[in-house]
Amino acid sequence: MSNTLQTKTALKDWFKTGDKPTESEFDDLITSLVLEGGNTGSTAHVVQTGQSSHANDALALGAEGVFASGNLTTGTGGAGVFSQGSIAKCSGFNGAFAQGKNTISIGSDGVLSQGYAAESFGNAGLFTQGRGAYSSGYYGLFSQGYSSRSIGNVGVFAHGKTVSAYGSMGVFAQGSYTTSIGSCGVFAQGTNATALGSTGVFAQGYNVSAYGKGQGIFAQGKKVSSSGNVGIFAQGSDATARGSCGVFAQGVVAKAVSSDYTYGYGIFAQGRNATAYGMMGVFAQGGGDLDVYATGTRGVFAQGYGVTSRGENGVFSQGNSVEHWANVGSFAQGRQVTARGNMGVFAQGSKATAIGSNGVFAQGSNCSAMYDSSFAQGGSATAFAVGAWQIGVGVNNEADSISIKSGLRLHGGVPSSPRNGDIWLNAGGTIVGQSDGSTVAL
Repeated sequence: MSNTLQTKTALKDWFKTGDKPTESEFDDLITSLVLEGGNTGSTAHVVQTGQSSHANDALALGAEGVFASGNLTTGTGGAGVFSQGSIAKCSGFNGAFAQGKNTISIGSDGVLSQGYAAESFGNAGLFTQGRGAYSSGYYGLFSQGYSSRSIGNVGVFAHGKTVSAYGSMGVFAQGSYTTSIGSCGVFAQGTNATALGSTGVFAQGYNVSAYGKGQGIFAQGKKVSSSGNVGIFAQGSDATARGSCGVFAQGVVAKAVSSDYTYGYGIFAQGRNATAYGMMGVFAQGGGDLDVYATGTRGVFAQGYGVTSRGENGVFSQGNSVEHWANVGSFAQGRQVTARGNMGVFAQGSKATAIGSNGVFAQGSNCSAMYDSSFAQGGSATAFAVGAWQIGVGVNNEADSISIKSGLRLHGGVPSSPRNGDIWLNAGGTIVGQSDGSTVAL
């Protein structure tokens, strides 16, 4: 007895006029036919092709439409079970489909596997296609490509090469070596992109990652990272955003980083080599070959080229090559400007320097106010004592005095070193002055 699959041409040759088929040829004929009723021929509503295939509905009495075709394929279940290929296995009900080599589809209500070593396990809309693709879960899972995996419930999508999507309610991974994990709108797309979290986590690009506990974590570009809670945004190249609420980094090597995940609100860095570090309103914008750097808390601002702003409670720096280390309402603006101190330190112009506390003011070109409550305004004006004011070219090193250029100087008390042009009030209440080297009443 042959029991061998034969071609249609060979079968026809055995039954030509005057020919008498042998028992072996009849056996081959039956073996080569599509088998209605499965392998035994006794199971209702089942079709089998291929001598090593098996199709039956023994697990669902009265079920219909089970199909197995190929080598060592198996179809089990009912109401539309389809298995085709080599070592394909399909088990389920209401539309289960396995096609290819080493494919497995187990479930019900629309479970599909197609390709090489593709596997689907679950119910209600699972689609797996490609090589080594895998889907497991319920209600709309999709895996397509090479070694792609989707695991979870309610709209989980993996597409590409070595792509993984895990979670529920809208988890999406697409590209090459991308991973998306979470729930309620988690999206990873590109190469080496990772999105992890819940409720609007987005990573797109090359070597990009978005991690978060909360809502709205966004990373897009090249070598970009975004992590935190509620509105964290990083976009560009080598950009980093990390914090709690409202952290924004955009550009090339832009970094917006909160020093505290609990209270890190409103950190903004934009440009090239721009860094904002701190909490509650820290802003850095601009940059280039020289960094822009803002660090502190409660309103720290740096904008321009080669600008540094450090402090808290209203520190503002803007311009080119500005250095500002201060607290509580301090301002530095211009070119090659320096401001350091506390409580109202102001430097503006070109090569202006203000250092001290309690209202230090330098404005102009090459001007300096170097002590507490000192004031310098104009070109090459220098205030070099506590409470000294210098207006115009000159140096005032007398405390608590006002000097206009190198001439007139008003003083609230007796000067420590009187000079011609000084005016002050003596102990007796008389206004006196220094003229021609002598003190005279005015």
